[in-house]
Amino acid sequence: MDRKTQLLDAAAKVFFKYGASKARFGDIAKEAGVSRPTLYAAFEDKDAIMVATIHYVSRKFVLAINDQIADKVTMEDRLALFTRITVVEPYQLIQKSKDAADILTGYNEAGRQAIRETLELKSILLMEILAPFFNDVKELDVILEQCRTFVHSSSGLKNTVANDDELQKRIAVLSEIFLYKFNN
Repeated sequence: MDRKTQLLDAAAKVFFKYGASKARFGDIAKEAGVSRPTLYAAFEDKDAIMVATIHYVSRKFVLAINDQIADKVTMEDRLALFTRITVVEPYQLIQKSKDAADILTGYNEAGRQAIRETLELKSILLMEILAPFFNDVKELDVILEQCRTFVHSSSGLKNTVANDDELQKRIAVLSEIFLYKFNN
């Protein structure tokens, strides 16, 4: 594992544990097993490492989906994999720490911008993994808009549901509506 990956893995653990507001540079350095100056050499401040961590975690979602997509032969299975990795598992991680709820909103403008960027990447990824099921009638820009709506809506659920059961129910309804749109 290279140094940057080591630092970002540590930052992700600390942000999921303490949230963005309570996480400290020293906590991240300690988790990574490096000195604070080493961490500062890689990232100028907590905002910089938070933004890099948001993008890093998003890339890990993409890799996890790509690693598991081959045996998902139906649109339903692919959508379920996508929502499990990008919505359900992060929600479950955040629920382990009441202090981590602030990372759902991005904590500050830099974080919110990073989240918007990753939502766009997730929308494109969703369109790509569902591409084998598109019929020739639909235009790609319409499909991308539908994927964006699904991604933004499903991601927003993490902020509003009371528990995992409610999240699963809302995702099931949202998925049913999304899939209906493609099949009709």
